[in-house]
Amino acid sequence: MSAMRDLVIGTALFVLLVVAAAVPSWSAAQVQVAGAAPAAAPARISPITSGPGFALCAADETWRRPTSGEQRAHLTGDHRFDGAWETADTTGYREFRAPAVLYDGTSASGLSWIMHFTGLWNVWDDAARRPKTCWTEQPQVFLFGYEALAYDAQDPKVALLRVRPAPGYRMVILTGPVRGTIAVVGDRKLDELVVPAALVTPAR
Repeated sequence: MSAMRDLVIGTALFVLLVVAAAVPSWSAAQVQVAGAAPAAAPARISPITSGPGFALCAADETWRRPTSGEQRAHLTGDHRFDGAWETADTTGYREFRAPAVLYDGTSASGLSWIMHFTGLWNVWDDAARRPKTCWTEQPQVFLFGYEALAYDAQDPKVALLRVRPAPGYRMVILTGPVRGTIAVVGDRKLDELVVPAALVTPAR
């Protein structure tokens, strides 16, 4: 009888050992799952294209302009910008609505202003989508909801940056002659950018 009991116990232990070897432990399986980071969805970035007189530095077709409520929440509590955005006649509010904003390409404070007032803070805060910064001697035009098609600086006073509607935003470097005024034109004149005198190409 004892021999029979020993045989049954031995058989049961053998079966348990086989099952244990075949099934991974719960903790090991959990570690593998926890360690597998989900693949990041690729951002839809516009092809980097150029044309006579302009070059595209960075673009993001997935960007959207924040709502007024989101913008207000972002600026609340940041006292550097008190009074600069609250009403429609302030510079910050106009740039928040503008289709195009001029940047001289050299000042970190100027770039910070553009980030905060145009709504680009929601790109710069995301390390995965943050664009490369374009430090250039030439001025830059940030386009919101448009892409550049052509740059025409034949007129000695006013240059034309021709654009068409496109999702997201773009950073466009003006590589051609820079005039005192840059008219951003689509099916009509969308904006007029006044260039600081120091950046205007000297007359020949």
